[in-house]
Amino acid sequence: MAINHEQIDDLQRECFRILRWSGNVNKVQKYDFEMRKFVPLNGAGGYWHRHPEVEITYVSSGQGLRMVGNETQEVNDSQSIVLLGSGLPHYWKFNGPSSGVCVQLSASRTRELPDEESKQLLDNLFERAKLGLEFDASQSEEAVEILRKLVLPDLNRLARYGLLLQLLGELSGTKSVKCKRLSTQGFHGSRAMANYTEMQQVISWIIENFKSPIQLQDAVDLVDMSRASFCRHFTACTGSSFANFVNDIRVSNACRLLHDSDKSIAAIALDSGFSNLSNFNRVFLRQKQMTPSHFRRNGRK
Repeated sequence: MAINHEQIDDLQRECFRILRWSGNVNKVQKYDFEMRKFVPLNGAGGYWHRHPEVEITYVSSGQGLRMVGNETQEVNDSQSIVLLGSGLPHYWKFNGPSSGVCVQLSASRTRELPDEESKQLLDNLFERAKLGLEFDASQSEEAVEILRKLVLPDLNRLARYGLLLQLLGELSGTKSVKCKRLSTQGFHGSRAMANYTEMQQVISWIIENFKSPIQLQDAVDLVDMSRASFCRHFTACTGSSFANFVNDIRVSNACRLLHDSDKSIAAIALDSGFSNLSNFNRVFLRQKQMTPSHFRRNGRK
């Protein structure tokens, strides 16, 4: 499966589009401005992809993993708003039902505003979004309410555009201390980065098989590349080494289980693909700066 450089044709007519899903992130609906209703869309949210448009996503429910840039994190029903800059790869994989709202917008067309102050605010917001930003929904209640209004059926085009500007105003006014950066590496928006098809195939394979033994040579054989070439392209594509990427996926899954289950830490280590408890503890401590038991206690407080 190739990485999806999602082509958003709607933005040739509108400067933004509104998406929603309920139950299954792969069954997305978009708002059709001409028909004035939501219609099915073959979106790319259910697998790793990127697009030139800026994206604002509000996940109202769901548990699983979220990949943004070179970082993988667990999603545990904690409502949040995620702002993604142009060209930043992303992927939500939910373990069961989920729901949410998404707005995708053309940065260049949205900033065609009459005053320089508004343009500067948008430029600053989109610059910060290059690495991805997460806003705590509990501290962004106005933004959440706007996103909920955007999917109401009986609004005209102008009303929705007004809500979009309000949303951007709310997010641009949020101080850096109240939001979290998601990726430690930026990604340019080029559609021509080498070997994306092969790397996406490997990424999909890792996500589907991380609970089983995974070796670098298995990935190399999967895409029929030399080991050196594979490692170079994988790091350029994901911002992470192969081993670190696999461990990120496994630790994120372990975090979800530590938070949501009463399984023993040893059982969680095995369920997350680690061959032994000592290796799991070592990797977990390196990534989370705390032990699994400490993480579990903190989460339950």
